[in-house]
This record gives sequence, structure tokens and C-alpha cells, in this order.
Amino acid sequence: MSRCRVALVLYGLATSLACHSDATPPDQAGSSGDSSGGGSGPGETGTAQSSTGASESSESASSSGELPSPYSDGTTAGAAEPALSGDAASEALGGGLNAFVHDAKPSEIIAAYASLAGLGAFDPDCPEDQQVVDGDQVDVVLWSSFGCTTAAGITFTGFGRLQIETGVVEDDATVNSVELSTEGATLRVEASDGRYFGMSGYLSLETRVKPDSTTASFSLIGDVDADAGTAGTNPVLGGRLRPQGYLFSYVQQGYKAVGGNGSVTGDALGDAVAISFVDALVASDPCMIEPAGQYAVRDQVGFWHDIVFDAATFDGADYQWDGPCDGCGSHVAGGEIDEEAACIAPDVLASLLDWEVLPW
Repeated sequence: MSRCRVALVLYGLATSLACHSDATPPDQAGSSGDSSGGGSGPGETGTAQSSTGASESSESASSSGELPSPYSDGTTAGAAEPALSGDAASEALGGGLNAFVHDAKPSEIIAAYASLAGLGAFDPDCPEDQQVVDGDQVDVVLWSSFGCTTAAGITFTGFGRLQIETGVVEDDATVNSVELSTEGATLRVEASDGRYFGMSGYLSLETRVKPDSTTASFSLIGDVDADAGTAGTNPVLGGRLRPQGYLFSYVQQGYKAVGGNGSVTGDALGDAVAISFVDALVASDPCMIEPAGQYAVRDQVGFWHDIVFDAATFDGADYQWDGPCDGCGSHVAGGEIDEEAACIAPDVLASLLDWEVLPW
């Protein structure tokens, strides 16, 4: 498998979905996530591990049925009061969700890796361990090295596995997917001119195309980074955004939905430092102006803010849209319910659904 083939396959994943596809309904689509990546979908209790502590609190809440945050986790720097209003927490939540969905651009991350570590970059004896499967529909490139440098000046250190599936037919769905993993280790690929790509964790992309609908999923667990030239404008590679977890999207005959489980830290959060979400769902119908799921925002002094939207409830299998559809929920800060509701702007949720076939 050549570097050109990798590039063409990556391009094809981004462009071959002009056809519509299908998968399970959006309130069940999370079940298609690959558990090996550490992501989880609606109804699953696992969430991404994050240095913010957001995932740990959310995971506990998801399994216990309680609100997702511990309000104050002992790191509030002696502050007596939370540092965000309900409106500011809602704004941070919207910014973080949109950054995960639209700005992470996982195809750019895969392409950055392939630009340095494509099969054409290998020498016969560097990396020391190389395994290549060049199939009709499934290609796998796996390597490990204690640190070697090719004749072209590319230094490989660690462990890398890239798997690409193209045009795999499962029942009436056509599946395209890419997985990049360090298999519990780390990797670094560096060129003599200073370009590099580093990773610890797992990234996956999948699309399932059926005649009338498309389902997609995106998981990112761990960390990636690159030099400024390789990173380009990608905020994840550039260290300005750290999304963790699992997202799915679904589109069928005008209906759209996006959701998942995870956390976000980075520049997109305004005055907040992290957001966490469990069983999240934003759908074009029946209530486009209010999300379902559990959401928490962490402020700069360490307090967590829950925004308890009540348009829908999730029983572990299905969403029941049986509450008021007004875009607002209770704001719980520092363990106390705010007198003022926290409302999310309709255009923020609309932007989460501002895509045709794929959101990322």
C-alpha cells in the first residue's frame, strides 16, 4: 500500500458519501461505536478519560442516574462561589460541542500522520518491525520501533497501527472506516526538517451508507500533536482543543441528529475550562431548540455547573421527548439550584446540525 493509496483512501472517505446511508435510529446509533477505542454511545456508561476530571464525574453519574457533576471536587482554590452564570455556562457548552463536532476534523489528523508515516517512508529495516496487509477492501500497516532513522531521515519511535476499510458491504450498508492506534503505547514520527507527528491513544472514523440514510461515528481517546507546519489550522494537532470521547451522526430523508459522550477542554469554551456530556443528542425533530442528555461545565475556580434540560429523558435505550421544548434547563451550581434557568441559543444548536451528509 503506497502513500498515494493512503491519501486517495482518506480523500475518498471524505467525498464518497454523496450517497445516503443508514444505520440504527439516532437514539440507538451509539451502539455502533467501537468499544476498543474507549468511546461510548447513548445508553453506554463509559466516557472518555480526560485530564480535566470531567469524564470521571460523568461516568459515575451515567451509571448511578445522578447529575453528572460533583459540583466542587476539592480543587476550587478556596473560592466560596462558582465563577459562571447560567448563561455563561450555556455559552461554554455550546462552544465546546460545536468545536468537537466541527473543528476537530479527524480526517486532517489521519492525513497528518500519513504524510510522515506512509508505507513509502519505510526502509526494509526501519521500523524494525513492520507488518503490512494489502487487501482488496482492508489495508493494515503496523509498525514498532525502539527508535530508528530511515535513509530519508524519518525517525520512527513507538508503535503505530493504521487500518483502512473501503467499500466493505455489510447487509445493505457500505462501510468505510479508518482507525489509527498506538495500541496502549505511544508513537512519534519525525522528519529531519523538524516536522513531526505524535500520538498516544486511538482515533477512528466510520461511515455506513445505505440507500436512504447515512450514519457516521468519530472516536478520539488520548492525545495527538504535531509541529506547526504539519498541524496547520487544526486546533487538536495544534494543542488548542482537546476533545475526548465518541460522537455519532445520522441523516435520513431530512431528519438529522448528532450526539455522543465525552468531554472538551480548550480555547472554544470562553470563561470555562471544561465541558462534559453524557447521552447527548441534538435532533432536528421533534425539538430542535433543546438537547437531550446530561451536561456539565467546569468553571475556572473548579466548580461544576449542571444544566438540566428537560425536553427529553433517556432510559438507556430510547429518548422520550415528553417535556417542554423551550431551550432552557435548570442551572445547578455549587450544589444549589439557580433561580434563573440556563438557556442555550437556538442558533448554537442549529449550527450543530449545519451539515449535509457528514458533520466532520
